[in-house]
Amino acid sequence: MKIVVLYQYFGGYDGAWSSRWLEFGRRWAGEGHHVTVITGRYYKCDMPEGGDLVVEGIHVRVLPVELTNKEKKAKRLIAFLNLMIRATGMLLLTDADIVVASSGPLTMAVPAMFKNLFGRTPYVFETRDLWPDTAIATGHLQGSVPRFLARWLERAAYAGARHVIALSPAMRDAITRRSATPVTVIPNACDVSFWSRPVLAAERAEIEAVVGTDTPFFVYAGNVGPTNAHEKIIEAARMLHEQGRTDIRIVVIGDGAGSAQVEEASRQFPNLVAMGLRPKKDVVPWLALARGSLITFESSGVMNAASPNKFFDSLAAGTPVIQNTTGWLADLVSHEDLGLNVAPDSGEGLAQAMITLTDDDERVARNRGNAQRLAKRFDRDLLSGQYLGVLREVVDATGP
Repeated sequence: MKIVVLYQYFGGYDGAWSSRWLEFGRRWAGEGHHVTVITGRYYKCDMPEGGDLVVEGIHVRVLPVELTNKEKKAKRLIAFLNLMIRATGMLLLTDADIVVASSGPLTMAVPAMFKNLFGRTPYVFETRDLWPDTAIATGHLQGSVPRFLARWLERAAYAGARHVIALSPAMRDAITRRSATPVTVIPNACDVSFWSRPVLAAERAEIEAVVGTDTPFFVYAGNVGPTNAHEKIIEAARMLHEQGRTDIRIVVIGDGAGSAQVEEASRQFPNLVAMGLRPKKDVVPWLALARGSLITFESSGVMNAASPNKFFDSLAAGTPVIQNTTGWLADLVSHEDLGLNVAPDSGEGLAQAMITLTDDDERVARNRGNAQRLAKRFDRDLLSGQYLGVLREVVDATGP
């Protein structure tokens, strides 16, 4: 099959962002399919400013549109629209049997809708986040007219798609209430071989130079900003400091709108370490040696549907999880005994959970084993095959 993926944040192994489409794409290319990704240049990824290249067998077409989550809302919207227009033109000139439009933002559905209209090419709409719900909940989409237009585009994207891929059961349930298009859940996945490799002696020495020898530490690796409740991580660091638990470190790896605030707090609280943005491959030893992984979101109902990469990376690494949503992730953590759930908006809960895992070796060992076992259920090869099966069904049903 000739598969074209519209995904505005594509990156390779030297990047610091999701590898979902790198991993799926290289597997499909390895099976003989022609895979093309049309993308912009996200500042956390390792793509050039524009041009064509081949990454792991994937034909990547990078449009000259700079994307960052540090800009103001208006500039980000302009970048989204610019990429949408350029991607539409490129896609209309690209031969394809099927298109996958990965959202958010919702604007990535528009090129696929035009290709379907003028090229009679079917598309699958992938919902990585519930847009526009997420944008509304986080305050990025305000005003009755923009919200009305976003809701209209959402309905049109679902209606035109032959199939919808949701990244969590909660997303699927929300979509089926809005659309009759078939929905399949294919969440983010576990790349066990990538995350469970042995830690090199030099890597261990580097980590110990930062946090100390035999010092328990917890890692937050991801976007640093209000959506991911960075202030609660700072609050937890303050509480640990005030309680005299100077034996526990919190390591924040990532970048975003809240980075400056985290860096400032790290100067006030020695137990908080701000590492900044690191390539994903360099995060491997940190997650492997961590006592636990922190997964935090702001208190919002829509965030309970999230399918964060850092959760599945933690499973693949066999690292216990401390997380603060109340949706399907909380159910998994509880039922599979993967770590601890804490109340949303509770820095105190995060601090206490870290103390609990620090002081309970038996629990940590049990959580690690359970995480490694559950990772097999979300194995990338397994989910890649399921995804490809959906695409085959759509192409076969469309006919010549």
